[in-house]
Amino acid sequence: MSRTILRLILLHAVVIAGSGICYYLGRKSNHALSAQATTPATTRERTPQQIHALGRLEPQDGVRSIGSPSGLEGARLDRMLVKEGQFVRIGQALFLLDSERRSRSQMRLAEGVVKIQEARLAQVEAGAKASEIEAHQATLQRLRQELIHAELLVAKSRPLAQTGDLARKESDERELRVQTLRAEIARASSELDAIAEIRPTDIAFATAEVHHSRESVGRARVELSYSTVRAPMDGVVLRIHSRQGELAGGRVLELGDTRQMVAIAEVYESDIRRVKVGRSASITLPALRETLRGRVEEIGIQMGKRDLATTDPVADTETRVVRVRIALLPDDSQRAAQLTNMQVEVRID
Repeated sequence: MSRTILRLILLHAVVIAGSGICYYLGRKSNHALSAQATTPATTRERTPQQIHALGRLEPQDGVRSIGSPSGLEGARLDRMLVKEGQFVRIGQALFLLDSERRSRSQMRLAEGVVKIQEARLAQVEAGAKASEIEAHQATLQRLRQELIHAELLVAKSRPLAQTGDLARKESDERELRVQTLRAEIARASSELDAIAEIRPTDIAFATAEVHHSRESVGRARVELSYSTVRAPMDGVVLRIHSRQGELAGGRVLELGDTRQMVAIAEVYESDIRRVKVGRSASITLPALRETLRGRVEEIGIQMGKRDLATTDPVADTETRVVRVRIALLPDDSQRAAQLTNMQVEVRID
């Protein structure tokens, strides 16, 4: 009986000792695994992490939509003067509106009126022609001669009328003729004075007419200039939206200077503090399986919703982002010149 109890006691002691050893070994193993797991995490925290974001390619100054000027919303496209992919210079004509022909006709009409008014002003300033003055002088001289003759007849007829040798009616007619000639001489003399004198009021009136007609030409030229839409910048015609006869609206074509391309990355607001100007970046083009290089050029100062779509089903589409501009390196910028609006994947180092 005593041996049985002794064996049980020894067995119990062995079990307890084994359990202690296993517990000690287990604690040591867990501590080692924990240390191994902690070491990489600490290492990763000390290593700058890359920032991933979606982005798109565009010209450095963006894409400009070119349409009809304000006030000509109902105008239609008459003729396109450029084609897609063509490089244009600032001020170059891009397209004509249907108001161009009407405006050009109005301008020519206004220019014709100016010429007429200028000729009239020159005529007023020069005064009457010498031949016209001579003609009026000759008329006045003739009337005066006729008046002398008429007055002689009246002088002769008065004694005869008193004696009855001349009818009263004929005497009155001779008197009336003298009065008529005197009135005609007065009128002819006034006309001669008027054409021989250059009046300042006539010159002022003619000058005002010239100025008014010139202003009409200026307005017609402005209206004509609205009918010809010109490039506001150097750039490439990226896309033409309207065709001949269609309403021009605010977006007839799109223009962008693709000589320097950039990537606009949408960086999560939680990562934006780690983005610095000058940091290098890689821009991957999934559709072409190419990678471009660039540097952070500008960091936005406004939060907004993301514009770019993602294929990640668990991505939060309501996440707020900050737009970061990345200037592509010169060689890579040339490669991206024909890839405006292509969606890319951006990795900022």
